[in-house]
Amino acid sequence: MTKITKTKYLGNSPDAATEIVIEEISNDTDDRIFELEKQLHEQYAVNNNSNAGILVSLISALLISFTGYGYVLYQYSIGECAIGMVNLAAITVMGVMTLLYCISVNLGAGQRMEQFITFGIRVKYYQDKPDEYRKVFPSGYTPFDKDFWNFVQGIYNMWTKATIIAIFAISVIHYYATNTVGIVSILGLLFIIVSLLYRCWKYKDYAKREKVEREKHRAFIAQIKNEIEEICVCDRVFYIIVTSIIVYMLLFIIISGIHAQSNIEYFMQNDKNSITLNIENLKINNK
Repeated sequence: MTKITKTKYLGNSPDAATEIVIEEISNDTDDRIFELEKQLHEQYAVNNNSNAGILVSLISALLISFTGYGYVLYQYSIGECAIGMVNLAAITVMGVMTLLYCISVNLGAGQRMEQFITFGIRVKYYQDKPDEYRKVFPSGYTPFDKDFWNFVQGIYNMWTKATIIAIFAISVIHYYATNTVGIVSILGLLFIIVSLLYRCWKYKDYAKREKVEREKHRAFIAQIKNEIEEICVCDRVFYIIVTSIIVYMLLFIIISGIHAQSNIEYFMQNDKNSITLNIENLKINNK
């Protein structure tokens, strides 16, 4: 602790009474670390409340979108709605899911970028106490070494995975409910590709920032890093699912297009044969 003495003069003359005030200012690292951890704890509580509200909003948007599409699909099943309206509903829902995906990536990536700032603050106070740092902050509590699927932070990352599955689900439901392949399936695949391209763009920004921050704190990162983080089993499964979805939709569209073309040629050939038979019958009747 450092003591600072201040003298206050109670009058203007040299003989005026004086008052001596002693102030204590803490320069102790432990006290500053305590204040930092206290602030982080408070911020953690605020973030949790915020995440709960965001989760409710996202789930509400998902339920409203699927409910609207389900209603249109029901109207189609009872003959009260044209196929064009069902196609429009499906495309609209997939578009909303894509928009929510991009918003989630943007917000989650923004939080990850802010984590670099908080990490710099933590380094300032924990640079001589790496062991204490590891006790307070687990190995996953770091903005470094995040791959393409995990650089988006927290609940936003979970939501991006849900929206990809939702877009695929709409495409499959639409096919089996209407028995039609066309613009909906093609746009479903396009929406998924656009979503992943947007994620690539944000990941490039993250990778660039991560490289700069790593150079600034390379020594401290080496001290606090216990082991290389392994990819979670759930992430591995999701990688396989997304890859399978894209490949399946691509092959499905191609095969369906070939099949549709074969049907068109078949019906055209049948129509031609029917016309020929009708002409022959007409000649026989004339005789």
